[in-house]
Amino acid sequence: MQNSASDLVSASADFLLDIGRAVLIAAVYLLIAHFASRLLISLTRKSTFMTKYGQNGEMIAFRMISIVAYGVAIVALLARLGFHSTGILTLLSAFTVAVGLSLQDVMKNFFSGLFMLAERPFTVGDRVSIRNQEGTVQGIDIRTTMLRTDDGSLLMIPNSMMFTEILRNESRFNMRTVRYNVTTTLSAHEIEREVAGITGQIDGLRPSHERPLLINHDETATKWQVSFVVNQKQAARDMDIATALMAALPGATIERVVPA
Repeated sequence: MQNSASDLVSASADFLLDIGRAVLIAAVYLLIAHFASRLLISLTRKSTFMTKYGQNGEMIAFRMISIVAYGVAIVALLARLGFHSTGILTLLSAFTVAVGLSLQDVMKNFFSGLFMLAERPFTVGDRVSIRNQEGTVQGIDIRTTMLRTDDGSLLMIPNSMMFTEILRNESRFNMRTVRYNVTTTLSAHEIEREVAGITGQIDGLRPSHERPLLINHDETATKWQVSFVVNQKQAARDMDIATALMAALPGATIERVVPA
C-alpha cells in the first residue's frame, strides 16, 4: 500500500516536472519569437518598402512578420516537445482549413487589403467615392478601409468592396470637381459672375469650364447647378465653399451634390 502511494506521488511529481519543463520551453521559444519579430520589424522599418507603401503597408507588414515569427516558433516548439513532423503538418493543415472556413470574409478582406497596398489605387489623404459614399481615406486596416466623411463621421468599408467595386479617386491627379445646387431668383449670368468672384477668395479653388446648369424652374425660384475645380494639395474645404456661396447669393438655398 505504501509502495503504491509512493509511486503515485513520484508519478505526480514527474508529471508536474514535465509540465513545468514544457511551460519553460514554450516561454523560451515565444520570447525568441518576440525578439526575432522585433528585430525584423526594426530592419523592415528602414527598408525602401516602408517608403513606397507608407503607414498602411508598414502596419500590415509588421503584423505578417509577427504572425510568421510566432508560427515558426510554435512549429519548432511542437517538434521540440516530441510531436512527429507528420502529425504537426496534419494539425497545421486541419487548423488552416478550419480557420479558412470560419474566417472567409476576414481572409477575403485581408488579401484585398494586401492587393490594394500593392496596386495603390488610392493612398491616405485621397478623396474617394464608392457607391453612394464619399470621404477622405484615413487608413487601410486588416479588414476595412476607413473614410472620413464631410460631416466628420468615420466610415468603415470592407476592403473586398473597395477592391472589387467601381471606385472614384478624386485626388489621383490632385484635382477634383465639386458641384452645388443653388436655388435662387438670380439669372444664369448673375450666378456665373458671383461664382467667378468666389474662386478668387478661397485658396485651391478654380472656376470650372461648366456653365451653370438649369435643374428646375417654377414661379418663385430657379434651381441651378454650379461647379468648381478643387486643387487637392491646397484642399479647399466644402464648408468654406458653401459659406462663400451663401455670402455671395443672399437668400439662396445651397445644396452639395454627392456623386452617385
